[in-house]
Amino acid sequence: MHYSNLVIIKKTDDVEAAVKQAMGAPEGQGGFWDWYQIGGRWTGALDGYDPETDPANLKTCTLCGGSDDRKAEWKAEMKGCNGCHGTGKQVEWPTQWKMRAGDIQPIESLTQEQLDKFFRIVTPWARTFGGEEYLPWKPSGEMFRERETPPLDWLKKEYPGYLVVVVDNHS
Repeated sequence: MHYSNLVIIKKTDDVEAAVKQAMGAPEGQGGFWDWYQIGGRWTGALDGYDPETDPANLKTCTLCGGSDDRKAEWKAEMKGCNGCHGTGKQVEWPTQWKMRAGDIQPIESLTQEQLDKFFRIVTPWARTFGGEEYLPWKPSGEMFRERETPPLDWLKKEYPGYLVVVVDNHS
């Protein structure tokens, strides 16, 4: 599964290193992901950016070759190309999307609406809030219990002058 994380870091010129440090928590302290990336599937969560309409994230459709007429019979049989819907362009896989400045903002600009989009909050010291707690001894419908996230005003008070970064993770 892919999860949205809001990672809080100190202001720095090396955002990637600060995120790596925060996301590098050992298992049991929040670090149970097999990989992560800044932005990813959640890019634009802070500023409304739509990665699927950005020309930088589009490539020639690999199924129809860009709506090439050489595949007209195939397209007719399939009732259009399911890779590009006739546009000739296909969106790059989210792991190929470039890191964007809009996914990094001062914590002071964070709104409740933005905060509500995130599954988990990760602090600079690899402490996590939100997400789920796994209780394997419980019946299947009760194995995952939602963990509470801190209120917005507490986060701003606790981390003044810090940055928030959108991070996609897979676990």
